[in-house]
Amino acid sequence: SDDANNPEKLLDPLLDSLTDDKSENDENPAESKSIAESWESDSDDDHFAYAPSGAAVFGASLDLLLPVFFNFHLFTLATNFGNSGNVSPRLFPFFFFNVIIFRSIFPRDKRRRFWGVMKYTIMAPFHKVGFRDEVVGDVLTSMIRPTQDLVFAFFYYITCIRIVFTSKKMSEAITILEQSWTLHNLILPIFAMCPLWWKFLQTLRLWYDTKRRYPHMLNAFKYLSAALIISYGMAHPENRRSRWWIFALILATIYQILCDVIIDWELFVIIPSASHEIPKSEGCVISSMSRSTCWSVYRIIVRPILNLFWFLQQYCGIPSGYTIGLRAARQFRNDKYYLGIFWFNVVFRFCWMLSFIPAYYLSPNGEIQRTFSSELNSYIGIFIAIAEIGRRGLWAILKVELESIKLTDPNYGTDGVNDAKGMTCHRNCWKSCCFRTKLETRYESVPTSSMLHAGNHNSSLPATP
Repeated sequence: SDDANNPEKLLDPLLDSLTDDKSENDENPAESKSIAESWESDSDDDHFAYAPSGAAVFGASLDLLLPVFFNFHLFTLATNFGNSGNVSPRLFPFFFFNVIIFRSIFPRDKRRRFWGVMKYTIMAPFHKVGFRDEVVGDVLTSMIRPTQDLVFAFFYYITCIRIVFTSKKMSEAITILEQSWTLHNLILPIFAMCPLWWKFLQTLRLWYDTKRRYPHMLNAFKYLSAALIISYGMAHPENRRSRWWIFALILATIYQILCDVIIDWELFVIIPSASHEIPKSEGCVISSMSRSTCWSVYRIIVRPILNLFWFLQQYCGIPSGYTIGLRAARQFRNDKYYLGIFWFNVVFRFCWMLSFIPAYYLSPNGEIQRTFSSELNSYIGIFIAIAEIGRRGLWAILKVELESIKLTDPNYGTDGVNDAKGMTCHRNCWKSCCFRTKLETRYESVPTSSMLHAGNHNSSLPATP
């Protein structure tokens, strides 16, 4: 049809930011042809317009979950009553993996679109990176534990096929894989580090396209530092890691938390302190405590925290009339929702880096070297994977919320609510806090009270389509 040649009529308004890739390929037909030749062709219009609904994703997850439970039920029965039958329990994972392979290929139209999304994420340096490619890349970095299980299952599948045509027993498949130096020391680490490498290339491509070092170079350093720390943790067991590695792990985690809050979410901004006044209390607010106990709690716990905030305020150059608070542009009414996600991300952010480190690896002489103690790995291994997937889901909610605000509110970052002159700029103020000289120059013209009144924080957002 005539609309097929006009991508703007085919795309949803929320995906307008992704059409730049299409226009660039139109201007460079040679580059577009070279990319298309290396993969199975599917139109860029279908790639950008592919946005399954929540109901479709939920239905697909149920379709895959029911066979998993059924196979696990049969595996449990064969394990408990294996002596009374001739079916080996090890055959059920082998049969079920055939279903997974079939579902990853058919139906071909839907699976081609899915693998097209993965293609654009993996080939980050060769085309412009869109918002969806960024989110998919971040999600892949949180799926390391399930991905390693799938890789191990794939090699188990290949090993079982080889055993079927030989005189070996199925029980030998696990022994072969457990003693495979290539699998544990080469293949699994490579699959674990690939998502970090893809995200690192995405940030470099974004820096190349936008010609702005902030925030893309900060993100690039986040993934590079994480890759170096994780590589050291992979190659050294728990009893051989020095205190410097633990110190570097803590610093990298703190840096990642700051990147989440300041760059990915733009959650906290500099605002006038008058809008966040704390009501005064005439006495002790905890009636069950005596006055001396309340004073001890205040002196030991509350006062050091207040001193820390005061020190950070003075060090960052925030003037006395301003403080740090949530950004004005928000789509959720309850502030506790944002604070809850923030603290959940702070508490479980370390799970992201620990999920990259495998349970064990093989030494050159074939001995198993556990990266964590067996007791710790038994209890915390599954917890790390679940906590990281949950944390990434909450991270994605605020990430997508911010992007929808930018697309639906043309005044975001430019009006009085988010203007740097009103001391409420989300990006420029935090960037200037890293460079005190620039911030002092900016504060030479402090806004008047009329300017602050004009930039109040009660402006309403346009309805999200």
